[in-house]
Amino acid sequence: MENTILAHRRSLAEMRTELDGLDAALTVGAATKRSETISCALKVGTDSLYDLSALISGDFELTHDDGRLNVALDRLVATFDHITELADSQLAEVGRLHSDAIELRNAKLRPLQDKLDESKSELEAQLTRNREAITATSNTVNVLQESVDTMNRAHRSLQDKLSEAERVHDGVNIAVSILIPIWGIVGLIDNNASPGAVFNLRNCVNEARDALHREKMALEKAGESLKSERQQHVELENQVSRLQAMLSEIVPLENQVTATIEKTDMLQQAIIVVKQQLAAAAQRAAQLSNTVLITAHASSTKQEICTGILDIAEQVPLDFRNSNEMKLLLNELLSGYGSAVVPAAIESRANELLGVAAKYPSIEWHPTEVVTEA
Repeated sequence: MENTILAHRRSLAEMRTELDGLDAALTVGAATKRSETISCALKVGTDSLYDLSALISGDFELTHDDGRLNVALDRLVATFDHITELADSQLAEVGRLHSDAIELRNAKLRPLQDKLDESKSELEAQLTRNREAITATSNTVNVLQESVDTMNRAHRSLQDKLSEAERVHDGVNIAVSILIPIWGIVGLIDNNASPGAVFNLRNCVNEARDALHREKMALEKAGESLKSERQQHVELENQVSRLQAMLSEIVPLENQVTATIEKTDMLQQAIIVVKQQLAAAAQRAAQLSNTVLITAHASSTKQEICTGILDIAEQVPLDFRNSNEMKLLLNELLSGYGSAVVPAAIESRANELLGVAAKYPSIEWHPTEVVTEA
């Protein structure tokens, strides 16, 4: 069981390490880094839209050999395709973290809890049997101790009688040999001091001594068994305590894993929303490029290109890190008409986007400052 407990402890430690790794990938710093990657790419994408807006400012007229426009459109499509790939990559990463967290809870942590419960139940059953054995052995020790005490007293009593008989027997022998004729001593000899009686007493003493020795050996053996059972009791209680300690770690650990699962699920949903916006932006960029360069090259107007730019801009997720670029783009788009009247649809959509961008601070973003504030 000791090896099993150690294996359980190693498994629990490995799971905690795995969870720490998952949580490390979900810290504010890690989330900020992921968000920064997308935002930096979006800044490049917004810059690409700005470059395209700058190319069509003033009295714009589309020509077949406008190489700069071709390059700008190709760059625009490539940039938003790249941003979409980044979002796909982040979604896959968070999805992996989500799956790993679910596997950690369902395939590792909960089975470990079942094993701990099983081991604890087995040990508690052993403890019950151990307590019963201690009770039985304690009773045996008490009975044997009483028997040893009784036999010890009996042995001492027999030993005393033997000593007395030997003393009397020796005295009679001396009297016989020195003072009294052999034919006059027979009636004076005590039956207990006769050679036969002394011999019998010696046999009784020897038998009592041997029986006492055997009883003492049995008592010693029972005492050793009792000591061993009590040591085993301490070990079993220690093992149960250690298993209980591990079980007490399971619940908060499972709660932590569940929180990680919920966090990754929310992240997935948030990234899916952003990815859908980015996919739509990439699709609009491809449509604009296709319209201008392939299907309607010669007939595309400035308003159509501005409309395409706004179609893309409206799909770009905004935050304080790319709002400045969005404002610059929209102002460039509106100022590109110069003294001419800006089409109402273009002006309305651009002003609406400017209102959204204005909700974010117009400051240059510094990652270190954001981390410090967090």
